[in-house]
Amino acid sequence: MVPSVAMRGPTQRPRPQVRQEVPFTGSCLPLTAELVPQLESVITPIVASTPQAWHLVDRVVAILVPSLKNDISRFYAGEGNPMSEIFREHQLEHLDQDLLLLLFGQIEKAAPGLGRLLQGRAQGPKTT
Repeated sequence: MVPSVAMRGPTQRPRPQVRQEVPFTGSCLPLTAELVPQLESVITPIVASTPQAWHLVDRVVAILVPSLKNDISRFYAGEGNPMSEIFREHQLEHLDQDLLLLLFGQIEKAAPGLGRLLQGRAQGPKTT
């Protein structure tokens, strides 16, 4: 475990964070977890505002679904549950698919053309 420090606020003392061996997202977002490491060089600038101590997929989730950022932060502080204990399986499947679409949009902004290319490949060949 790699220790880091997260600030609670400007007037509060730092709260130690511990790098979790297992990410907040665990293995419950397989599509997103497979794609993110392959595009790390494009994604890293997109998630630059998130704590570097977090796993890359968790950082992506925090950017794409800001409402989960507090849950992720609590998880890394040892005060919260992993994503698999917050959502049901069918919710995670839908979220995984939605995250891919959101991620393609962010990648398109960062690297024009790449997001559309990835989205086309993810949808597979068109049938007539």
